[in-house]
Amino acid sequence: MNVLIVYDDPEAIGTFLPLLKKALPDAQVHGAADGREALEQAGALGQIDVLVTDVVMKEVDGFSLNETLRKRFPKMRTIFVTGYDLVEYADRIGSNPVLQKPVDWNELAAAIRLEPQPAPAVKPA
Repeated sequence: MNVLIVYDDPEAIGTFLPLLKKALPDAQVHGAADGREALEQAGALGQIDVLVTDVVMKEVDGFSLNETLRKRFPKMRTIFVTGYDLVEYADRIGSNPVLQKPVDWNELAAAIRLEPQPAPAVKPA
């Protein structure tokens, strides 16, 4: 599983990448400091299974990054990270989880491990 963490705080990336790599031993965890770097890495990686992205970033925000990468990797799961109230952006969030800053990285690791749950079968009436 390829995981791309996009967080505009390089210190946080440097601190938390090793923690996530340890918590997710079967995953390849990569970090990018902004949306442009994430797009470059996505091309080099060839596949992204889970995108974890800060929402508010310069140049390429997390929503735009998600939309662009989803075209290339339609099965990619996304986890948004933010310090803002995103109620007005429910349409752009969709069913993706949102973690509030400061992020509990154990919670993030658990969210990354979580497989999407299939919709329950509907019984005919």
